[in-house]
Amino acid sequence: MEKLENIVNNYYNDFQKYMPIKNMESYVLDIKPMNEMKYVMAETIKKDSIRYLFLNEGFAADLLVSKIIERWKIGILYHEFTHIADDMILERNAVPLSKKYIYRSYIEYHAEFIKTLYMLGIYPFPYNKTKISYMDKIDSQYNNVSVYDYLIKLKTGYIKDIDVNKMSDRDSFISYYDMLSYYLGAASVYRLFCGYNINEIIDISEFVKKLGKSAEQLKDVLLDSITINFDEKAAIKSAELYIPLIQPFL
Repeated sequence: MEKLENIVNNYYNDFQKYMPIKNMESYVLDIKPMNEMKYVMAETIKKDSIRYLFLNEGFAADLLVSKIIERWKIGILYHEFTHIADDMILERNAVPLSKKYIYRSYIEYHAEFIKTLYMLGIYPFPYNKTKISYMDKIDSQYNNVSVYDYLIKLKTGYIKDIDVNKMSDRDSFISYYDMLSYYLGAASVYRLFCGYNINEIIDISEFVKKLGKSAEQLKDVLLDSITINFDEKAAIKSAELYIPLIQPFL
């Protein structure tokens, strides 16, 4: 466990330099069985004033045995570290943990935005690249594909996974809107640095068919948010759209 803690903590320190952010809160690292986390590689929660970072046991094993850890796997950690950073801001703004869920669309969007920046080797301050080619390779779960193909595969996979017959199930509903936020976070980076066939990349009509017009409204709010740090304006606007969607499940 100590070796794993050192690996993750080193990336946590790197993340703070990457953003840059100082004095992020400490966390307790723990491993969960794969059947408990299903397809989730990592997640962070705060309970009784203690911050936890849980890793899927398969993902934890990969971090331990890999001589070279792929950039997309480090990106998964950066996604969770962004959640920790955003939670700290919400706490400073006196938002109780019980109300944090209303900002979920923005929070997932922001985390995926940072993850994708990192996967592409783009550093925030200052941006070390002003443009990327749609043919540039990205280290991802789809292996070494072009960034354009990565976005297409990502969107196709998410749309396929959304089952309209399960929209009345709370966990499924939340998961499906998370998928939209993930995709928009990645697409936003592409839009910011590469203009090739951008209309196809930001077209979410298939999401709208399954999730409704609210998906398009969230897209309009989220894609306008391209700041590295927590975007309070976008968070509030997205929350105003998300609250009536999640209300029936509360």
